[in-house]
Amino acid sequence: MLQGLALLRQGKLSEAKVIYQAVLQRQPRHVDALNLLGIIESQLNNHQQALEMMDRAIEVNAHSAGTFSNRGLALKSLQRLDEAMASFDRAIAIQPGHADACFNRGVLNTELRRFDAALADFDQAIAGRPDHAQAHGHRGVALHELGRSAQALASFDQAIALHPAFADAHNHRGFVLQTLHRPEEALLSYKKAIAIQPDHAGAHWNLSSCQLLLGNFAEGWQGYEWRFKAGHTPRDFRRPLWLGAESLAGKTILLHADLHLGDTLLFCRYAKCVAALGAEVILEVQTALVALLHGLEGVTQVIARSAMLPPFDFHCPLSSLPLAFRTDADSIPSLPRYIDVNQRKAAWWRERLGRRAKPRVGLVWSSASRFESDRIRSMSFAEFRTCLPEDLDAFEFVCLQKVIKDTDKALFHSQTQIKFFGDELKDFSDTAALIDGLDLVVSTCTSVPHLACALGKPSWILLGHGNFWLWQLHRADSPWYPSARLYRQEKARDWRDVLSAVKTDLAQLPGVPR
Repeated sequence: MLQGLALLRQGKLSEAKVIYQAVLQRQPRHVDALNLLGIIESQLNNHQQALEMMDRAIEVNAHSAGTFSNRGLALKSLQRLDEAMASFDRAIAIQPGHADACFNRGVLNTELRRFDAALADFDQAIAGRPDHAQAHGHRGVALHELGRSAQALASFDQAIALHPAFADAHNHRGFVLQTLHRPEEALLSYKKAIAIQPDHAGAHWNLSSCQLLLGNFAEGWQGYEWRFKAGHTPRDFRRPLWLGAESLAGKTILLHADLHLGDTLLFCRYAKCVAALGAEVILEVQTALVALLHGLEGVTQVIARSAMLPPFDFHCPLSSLPLAFRTDADSIPSLPRYIDVNQRKAAWWRERLGRRAKPRVGLVWSSASRFESDRIRSMSFAEFRTCLPEDLDAFEFVCLQKVIKDTDKALFHSQTQIKFFGDELKDFSDTAALIDGLDLVVSTCTSVPHLACALGKPSWILLGHGNFWLWQLHRADSPWYPSARLYRQEKARDWRDVLSAVKTDLAQLPGVPR
């Protein structure tokens, strides 16, 4: 047993496994061998076998908090999350404050986005083991998600003090610093994480976003390619990746969407630049954008992601095009309008809206997206309503959202002066045609303001306190979108100043009764 434990601690898992299997052949109910073999199977990613070992150990001793905690880890790896939670609960019931069980339950609660519960779990783990660096680090993540960034920073600092080579803590610390509008310090934290773990994809990608935020495009675009190792899986087209080196004269290139809808709308402007190099351009995008982008300048063919691909010579993700064209602050292809609307649809929507008698303003306050940062960029309709005049009749307000969240429905539908079309907006070509008949769009940072700005429509964009690189720092305008006006939160998750400024500016619009 001692030899097996020594091998386990040295990371020699297969050798340790042989020893414990031999012990179990002699003593099938040896609880320590069952538990340790279960740990080894987990580390070898044999999670079903790990669970079987833990269950056998529990048959022998049903009062081991550690075994129930390890069993929970196996169940979690098998995506049996309710059972995993129950196993962690059982471990803590057997031994209240069991540090590992509390920590493991906190990690699961974090993944389930139950951040208050996760914070309580990490606090219990730290109370039982104050030097638990991982618990301090994960506590920082929970605090940040709860909007308590200054406390999160202190937790990451404590984690790093206990474990200076904790690369994840350095990376998360950088992200919090960036959120706190301290990007130069964030850069140092990201670089420290990378010095510790050179292949830390998340740190590389965060570093690139921070560099872009600060206007360091040369390094930023290079680092942005790390997104394909940080959760965005690259696609294998069995054709060469083009990043600007090879001649495209007489060649066919596939430009394909690789991030979110807003990113596709942002970067599709480069199709014209690619075509100017002599290429025939095929554009593959999300289904909701296919009809909208059929007339995009420079594009020969637009297809949906699910469609069969025609032959092509090269490919390039849309988000890699700034790197391919070595875009810097002076060469951003800043176009007043680069997407056109379907004129037949535009005429239909103008007729649907009727005669214009007062300013028409499109409204967006939240997204239907499951994007993890949506809670930072979106707000409730109750909050958003405060930026609109008490008397809605001074404007013609049009909701550009296709979906109203359940929590917003009662109040929104009581505001009968706001036009809502819902499922009549079948895809983004309909939304574009509707926007074409408006005077202004007021929106949080969803895909809609990207569309409105690409159409050249005046757009007031309400930004949360986080720093998306596109909007840079402190600016009220955007070098990417000439028609944009930016309204920025001064305090995280506090929209009051933003909404007050929008309300004041709406009252000054031409044509508004005074």
